[in-house]
Amino acid sequence: MQLSYGLKISQMEMEEIFGLDQSQISRKIKGCEKKLLMALVKWCQANFEIPPNEGIIKEHSQPLKDLLKEYFQQQFHGALQENLLDKQKEKIMMLRLYYGERLKLETVAEKLKVSQQTVAGEIEIVQHNLQIFLQQWVKEKMEICLPMSTNKRIANFVEEWLKIAPYAMWY
Repeated sequence: MQLSYGLKISQMEMEEIFGLDQSQISRKIKGCEKKLLMALVKWCQANFEIPPNEGIIKEHSQPLKDLLKEYFQQQFHGALQENLLDKQKEKIMMLRLYYGERLKLETVAEKLKVSQQTVAGEIEIVQHNLQIFLQQWVKEKMEICLPMSTNKRIANFVEEWLKIAPYAMWY
């Protein structure tokens, strides 16, 4: 579930990682989702006296998936933030201007008094470094070696994180 919800790794890619077929992975994920949903329904029943029924279960299915996505992404976001603050802190202002304030490369370059090519190159280097770091982090912390087929998903995850990173908290 960490890979599926956290990094949006597909079941086909997990097939390669875990050596299981896609249907087994799908059943495991759906089984975990169902257990969590049933626990939520029981909790609602105990605390709010809401009797469980199919409508309530279906109604809470998508919010649960949204919560799982947010929950499992937090650890990856935290790892990226720690790496950025430890290893690439001098790039934060540029990233804040480009991603946080959504300024064009030209405007960022003017504010930092460097060329557009420098800004574009530095952003690309930061993205690449974070992608490599995240793959290594998964390998070390989760003991999973991500296959090459996940590179695009990791790149997209890093790009999306850079767009929502809490730059204002870092200054």
